[in-house]
Amino acid sequence: MASGKKLLLFYEPTSGSNYRHMPEVFKSLKSLRGTGKTILLITHDVKLIHTCCTSLLCIGDDGVAR
Repeated sequence: MASGKKLLLFYEPTSGSNYRHMPEVFKSLKSLRGTGKTILLITHDVKLIHTCCTSLLCIGDDGVAR
């Protein structure tokens, strides 16, 4: 996936997906761990965040939280 790129941006990657396809999205994102790539994931999907992310930055009306 995106060979040679150091930064990958995923904007709402599960938007429009049904529950049957979500494990494939989770698996694809998890497979990118340890590849040396920076992954910027923008999502409202809390399950995806807990499954795939190793660090988190929340941006909301009240500001930024880590």
